[in-house]
Amino acid sequence: MTATTINSTGKSSALDPRTIAMIVGAICFLLLVIWFMLRFQARQQQLQELGTQIETSTTQLNDLQSKSSQLPALRKDIFDLQTKQKVFETALPNTAQIGQMLSALRNNVAASGGTITSITSTDGSLQSALPSGVKAIDLSLNMSGRFNSVFQTLQSTETMGRFTKIKDVTITLPAPNDADPDLTGVINMTTYTFDPSAAQPAAATGTPATPAAPPAAAAPGGRS
Repeated sequence: MTATTINSTGKSSALDPRTIAMIVGAICFLLLVIWFMLRFQARQQQLQELGTQIETSTTQLNDLQSKSSQLPALRKDIFDLQTKQKVFETALPNTAQIGQMLSALRNNVAASGGTITSITSTDGSLQSALPSGVKAIDLSLNMSGRFNSVFQTLQSTETMGRFTKIKDVTITLPAPNDADPDLTGVINMTTYTFDPSAAQPAAATGTPATPAAPPAAAAPGGRS
């Protein structure tokens, strides 16, 4: 079958085989270029995704290696903290012994030449970050006396045989023009007790497993 065309004079002219072959070749080449571009873009996108996965896996691997290198120092820190906690708990009385505590505070104030106005105690169990079995008791000591008396009371309280933490000190000066006036002082402190029966045993600290390496990135698909 031969393709024909009709020119302006009304005569038909057939396309020669060479022209037809060139047209068909051009169409095939265009289709081949379109297929190649689509295939190349898909493969290029796949390579980019693979590069992103490799970069992410490398970052995760470096992070895991960094954390793994810190494990020995972390174990030592945990051991030191556990040792200090045991020393702290051993130094605490098993019962509140508030009577002995108040008696010691009265003796300290009297020895300094001051006068106790009032002493109040409250439960400090709302404090957070306390070891298991440790109970806090808040005390507020109101006293009056010269500055030296307040200062000596503060020093003697800090050096008592019982572990006590001074939270804050408030001093009121009633007569600012007096060289050594009587002051009103409030010393807020916290003391602690330890009940071994209420302490929860610490979890065993075994050697942690080596972190698993991130999964390898998937290889690109095969040729099509």
